[in-house]
Amino acid sequence: MGMFHKYHDEILRQLTWLGLETRERDAIFKLLELYIYYGKVYPKAADIADQAYISKRTFWRAIGKLREIGVIEVLNRYARHRQISNL
Repeated sequence: MGMFHKYHDEILRQLTWLGLETRERDAIFKLLELYIYYGKVYPKAADIADQAYISKRTFWRAIGKLREIGVIEVLNRYARHRQISNL
């Protein structure tokens, strides 16, 4: 987590430059925290939205913006023909 805090301002600047609003940036920071801690990100959208104190719609809007410009890739994951995570 030390590197995350070291580059927080630079990451914030880049996300602002990409056109993300404050709440959308909060969601992306939660995803970054998960990635730094676990090395991968497969959360449920509702969980991230709750942790970032935003709506699921705001979360998906942020993901949509990043997906549109090619920053992230969304993979639907399934187990026994049931979706288990959204990213």
